[in-house]
Amino acid sequence: MPPMELSSTVSDDLEVFFYFEMAELHPSHVGGMLPIVKPLDPPERPVEYFPENSCDPRAAICGTLDGNGRWLGGIFDKDSFVETLDGWARTVVTGRAKLGGIPVGIVAVETQTVMQIIPADPGQLDSHERVVPQAGQVWFPDSATKTAQAILDFNREELPLFVLANWRGFSGGQRDLFEGILQ
Repeated sequence: MPPMELSSTVSDDLEVFFYFEMAELHPSHVGGMLPIVKPLDPPERPVEYFPENSCDPRAAICGTLDGNGRWLGGIFDKDSFVETLDGWARTVVTGRAKLGGIPVGIVAVETQTVMQIIPADPGQLDSHERVVPQAGQVWFPDSATKTAQAILDFNREELPLFVLANWRGFSGGQRDLFEGILQ
């Protein structure tokens, strides 16, 4: 089996079984065929989620309920999306899903402003925690690294890659240079 990167923490023993199920979605050997499972959703179906204002990438990926409780299907199979690296670099959404029963990797853009929490430096007594807003649709140093890491993981796992790109640009100010945008 190709190496599978797990970048998540489980809270109990039951969640471990989820990762065993994910491992079954990978080829049995390097260069092998992806295992195709029978999808719950028909592969040829309309994408019913249509944002009125700003797009929620998770709803576009896996669908959501509307105000009346009716299911609006997303791009990928219902209940198949699993977000990875979700606590880090939150202006990029990465994860795995199935499309017509075929496992795929996904990189998408968060369109809303998120808050980045920078912890206090324990080596400096006058240091304190900072909360910094990060605009949606912008690649920051941490989100560029997360994107690259996810693509490397999906490539190692031999998963097809979908990039739902809606970036406005890069954050490339003086602070970003110090924080490693050029890595």
